[in-house]
Amino acid sequence: MRSAGIALGKVAALVVILQLVLFYLRLGYFPWLIWGIWGIGLIAGLAVTKPQWEASWQPPLAIVGVIVAYATCIWISWLGMFDNKTRTVFQMRWEDRGVANDFKESEVVLSFVDYPGNHVGIFSNELAGYLRTRGTQPVEVEFELTKDLGCMRGFHEVRVGELASWKSVGGYAGGRGDSESPWKDPPWCP
Repeated sequence: MRSAGIALGKVAALVVILQLVLFYLRLGYFPWLIWGIWGIGLIAGLAVTKPQWEASWQPPLAIVGVIVAYATCIWISWLGMFDNKTRTVFQMRWEDRGVANDFKESEVVLSFVDYPGNHVGIFSNELAGYLRTRGTQPVEVEFELTKDLGCMRGFHEVRVGELASWKSVGGYAGGRGDSESPWKDPPWCP
């Protein structure tokens, strides 16, 4: 049993190292390369656990156990380290810039009250109509954030005031280079 625990620890450490390599080298853009790295990782996992599975009472079954442990560690590490969703709320000022754009939809610009110089834009007649009816400034905007290892991957608006859904043909985000970002990343982020 101790031997199985050692093998599992080696496999788990290998998977975490591979997840970090894939993340920091930004290899997610190359699916064929990811599969190759996971394949090489499996071979490395079998190599580093060879003393444990060779010493087991049934090596072929132990090899299957290492493969299952490897796949399980990949899945668990992904759930724990990547694609984490959280929500946060900001006070924002809004402006309707009208329909003078390629989409022929109202361009609603939401500017962060506490982070001047940062804004998001949403092309939506429905959202513009709601904000005009509401009338008051600022408006509370809730964002869903997606993070990998605590590092921001993306965000989108999920609620503006009391409005939780609206039709939109697109959007954008922007900010001045000298302005503090509302999306603070830990120091280990690339």
